[in-house]
Amino acid sequence: RSTPFPSPTLFRSIAGAGLAGLSAAWELARAGFDPLIIEASARAGGRVRTLREPFAQGLYAEAGAVRVASHHETVHHFIREFGLETEPFLPSGLGTVYLLDGHRIVERPGERPRWPLDLPPTEQNQTLDEIYEHKIHPFLAKFATADRNGPWPPPALRELDALTQPEFWARLGLSPGARRLLALGYRLDRASALWGLLEELDLLPSTGFVRILGGNDRLPAAFAQRLDGRILYGTPLRAVRQDASGVEITVERHGALETLRGAALLCTLPLPLLREVDFTPALAPERRDLIAQIPYMPVSRMYLQTRRRFWLDQNLSGAAIMDRPSQRFWPAAGVNPTQRGILHSYTWDREAHELDALPHDERVRRTLADAEAAFPGIRPHVEASAHWSWQHQPWQRGAFAQFLPGQVTRLHELLPQPEGRVFFAGAHLWSSVSWMEGALVSSKRAVRAMLAAVRD
Repeated sequence: RSTPFPSPTLFRSIAGAGLAGLSAAWELARAGFDPLIIEASARAGGRVRTLREPFAQGLYAEAGAVRVASHHETVHHFIREFGLETEPFLPSGLGTVYLLDGHRIVERPGERPRWPLDLPPTEQNQTLDEIYEHKIHPFLAKFATADRNGPWPPPALRELDALTQPEFWARLGLSPGARRLLALGYRLDRASALWGLLEELDLLPSTGFVRILGGNDRLPAAFAQRLDGRILYGTPLRAVRQDASGVEITVERHGALETLRGAALLCTLPLPLLREVDFTPALAPERRDLIAQIPYMPVSRMYLQTRRRFWLDQNLSGAAIMDRPSQRFWPAAGVNPTQRGILHSYTWDREAHELDALPHDERVRRTLADAEAAFPGIRPHVEASAHWSWQHQPWQRGAFAQFLPGQVTRLHELLPQPEGRVFFAGAHLWSSVSWMEGALVSSKRAVRAMLAAVRD
């Protein structure tokens, strides 16, 4: 339980101007308080970032969150509130490319894929979606209506935190070949099975995906515009000291340390940054240890701008999933009079580190080799390239929390709870750790707790 404090005229401190911090400030301001966001970088949005350079006019591509699920109502609420528009994430009715063991498989609507794997009759020629629907979704459906205001995750799911994803798939009776298909395009061999299952459970009601017209960063930009004057950029949080009368934070601004005081602090920092903040009194040992132990997933992207979107001529969406280093490709958005386009890779874990270590020309060469295998004939169309690495962003240091076995249940028990006047929010505190919805829902929950403390 949080420490009650009298109703003040201001909540001075929110650490982090990602979606969690921005939406919290927006809700607190509407409730009559005076929040101030402390942001280390020079921009708002956190891991929601849209790249427009070095691409041709009208083109853009996402560096972070790329899509919004149809049922992520909190995101859609703010999209409507701020007058933004959406478009389908991928064009409908077009094929997806799979590369597996040197084979190229194109899955088109209504067609049965022929996987180059030894699969039993119950799995042969099933699409990836069908494997999920027939094997994993029936297991998850038992928990779809569970009360998330009660103990979460439910006990029957918690025991799966001891397993990795492949171990859980084996327990369900999936063949080794089917397990390879489910892991295609991802690095899940070390991750907690519960982490993946909670994300899959969250996506069960989804009927599709959209993206925000003009770039997903238009959502945090809309918050920031309406919070004008309430965000201090270039101001990293260095220390937090709390006592019976309030919270004092130490920030670095213009090369010097300054202190700010307020009634409470909402901390939305990514865990790699939270580890470096000096708390007095210190955070509870179990919370501090968990913050120190949870790794963040390294994610890198390569962007290939093409003279035209030639893959559409082949009835392909531009999406590809593969067992090659690039792992995944997606088409970017934007409208260009010459019909230029962008394909971008989505590379996780050790392959992301390997990509980052290469000179740019070698990155392009390797990415082009993977893209050519998926979309033959791409080479003469490519006219520009770019690279983005989340682990090299000093105020992020990774794309999202990657929970190892045993960490998910501990996180839900420890991290969302306030410590005195310090509250916590962020996508890492919700089941959908890599989605915008997770940041917004976590923020809403933290704001409710802060306002309840005022009423107490």
